[in-house]
Amino acid sequence: ALPMISVFLHTRFSALKVNDPSKKTAYFFGSFFIIKQKTYESIGMHESVKHEIIEDGALGKKVKESGHKMKIVRGDHLIDAVWARDKSTLWNALKRLMIPLYLQSKKIAIGCFFAVLFLLFMPFPILAYSVVGVFETVSFSILFATSVIATIMIYIGAIIEVKKLLQLKLVDALFAPIGSLVVVLGFLSGLLQANSSTVSWRGRKYHMKDHIQNSISV
Repeated sequence: ALPMISVFLHTRFSALKVNDPSKKTAYFFGSFFIIKQKTYESIGMHESVKHEIIEDGALGKKVKESGHKMKIVRGDHLIDAVWARDKSTLWNALKRLMIPLYLQSKKIAIGCFFAVLFLLFMPFPILAYSVVGVFETVSFSILFATSVIATIMIYIGAIIEVKKLLQLKLVDALFAPIGSLVVVLGFLSGLLQANSSTVSWRGRKYHMKDHIQNSISV
């Protein structure tokens, strides 16, 4: 699932936008970031984002909104970080991405969900379906050709993520359909849970009605 999550994050929350002062996109990677003490204190430290589910995203947003310079750089040759240590953490992390986005903007969150659904997953079942009648009608042929192109593009993206960015084995890219399904279901679960009054994350309960989530630049 990680390659497909990475594809989504690099398209929706591009590091290029973070590095561009004219763009609103801003966030930190909670596993590792460097910030000056003066800047950290001026934005209220972690105390100011303690109610946020994605506190590293909220902290980065506050830094950029305060006029400070930000830059995301490649550091995988210097440090290692684990995004999800087990299945449960991975599942909750997927929900954690969608819940704050939904609480900030329902339309954008639902739009992102359907974009991920149709761009990263649906080409696979559509391809399987269109194979049956590919030579029978023109519409089936068009559907087949479109799904083939989409599937190839997904695999190209997965291969690039696996080899260039995540430095995993090439065979991991072959599981793109399964990874896409996991991401879609995780996002759907997040959308459904966003309507509840509380959300749990790593043993802590966040009360949604007591604080407006503001961790992502939508």
